[in-house]
Amino acid sequence: MLAMQPPVHILDNDSLTKIFSACVALEDSLEDSVHKDACLDTRRSPWILGQVCRRWRHSVLSSPLLWTSVSLWLDHPHCDDRRIRFLFNLYLSRSASCNLDVIIQSETCFRNRPSNLNPLLSSSSRWRTLTMNIPISSYQFFSTLTGFLESLEVLHIRHPYRNKPQALVGDLSNLTDGIRIFKFCHNLKRLSLQDIPFPRDVFHLPWTGDPTFQRAFVVELDFELCDL
Repeated sequence: MLAMQPPVHILDNDSLTKIFSACVALEDSLEDSVHKDACLDTRRSPWILGQVCRRWRHSVLSSPLLWTSVSLWLDHPHCDDRRIRFLFNLYLSRSASCNLDVIIQSETCFRNRPSNLNPLLSSSSRWRTLTMNIPISSYQFFSTLTGFLESLEVLHIRHPYRNKPQALVGDLSNLTDGIRIFKFCHNLKRLSLQDIPFPRDVFHLPWTGDPTFQRAFVVELDFELCDL
């Protein structure tokens, strides 16, 4: 009597890819502070899916959309380790030319640009959504992005010093001429700001002085002192 194959082994490649996409989306939705560098955790999707069998590995590696959610925690204690850099570069390469959903987080201002930022910044033309949760004073390390975020449609700007007004004031005190890296994001459709007081004084945004663009633009604010 012939042994029956498990149903998963008789699925066509398209169905398998859809299941893998659902797994990645589910883990992204459940991501919390424990998994700030989820994209580098080889025990999670999509990495783990490629470790089951040869067919699954081929399917995962031939599906670049599975590798488009990128999260980088710059406070990671091993952020500059060789293994972390290798995994990060490998993850980005597997996304091929697909647009990326990027999350960059740091609770402290870093004095030097972390080496992991270099390959990520080189992919900036592919960023579709971007969440920045870093101190204002750290934006200086992202100045090379100016003019190279042409695919950006959704921007979430957060500040890590929530409920720490003194730290926020100190962070803003060194800002002289505002942050310009988003000034030329002309495909931007949605902006959300959280814990950023008087954002027009902090960020140069593409809709400034363009009422046509502003009418088609969605802005979400979460700060009682916002003066947009």
